[in-house]
Amino acid sequence: MLRRLTKTCRLALGHLWLGVAFVAPGCAAPSQSVLKPSPPISQPSLPPKTDVPPPEPQASELERERSKELWERSQRASAAGDSLASRRLLGRLVRSSALTDESVEARLALAEEALSRQDWPSALDLVAPLNTEGDVGYQRHRVSALAYEGQASYLEAAEAWLKASEHAPEAELAREAIEGAAQDQYLGGALALARETASSIGTSSVMLRQGLEKRLDGDTLAELNVHIA
Repeated sequence: MLRRLTKTCRLALGHLWLGVAFVAPGCAAPSQSVLKPSPPISQPSLPPKTDVPPPEPQASELERERSKELWERSQRASAAGDSLASRRLLGRLVRSSALTDESVEARLALAEEALSRQDWPSALDLVAPLNTEGDVGYQRHRVSALAYEGQASYLEAAEAWLKASEHAPEAELAREAIEGAAQDQYLGGALALARETASSIGTSSVMLRQGLEKRLDGDTLAELNVHIA
């Protein structure tokens, strides 16, 4: 009888832990303190995560020496009139390191050469890894703008010109970049934005049309003139 009672009490306690109030006959009621929930454990507040870019790797002394050697050899080949050898050396320099001043100059030189061949995708690819600020940034955005113009992607070209104007080393270059942005906005169909951009440097609609005349053939210009106020 005692064993049955003990087993029944254990069963009652099991119901209690499950949240069921049950007391078997002959068993003492469990203490109410057992039912009290444990206080929540306070978690220390963690600082918000911030995405910190990893530091840029630095070129080794050997890489810098190699880059300088390839750059000087390419310049000697160019001075001797061997443009093919010069381009090959610049290509080796670009592939060998993207971290040195010489490799940056090599990318810009090859990008200019790609523009002259109307190889717009190659020009864009060559300048894509370069810094977006300072003098290098200006040259990168300028090449991008010209390459986009070559592909008739005028709104992308306008955006690149505006970025170039922010990093132009001279006021006149900044003005030319803004003027190019206004023309490309117009060619891209953003007429009101083009006039607003042009007016920011004191260029009227008439002056905007005159600038476009230098870039367009007669039929295209005649179609655009309809929209010029």
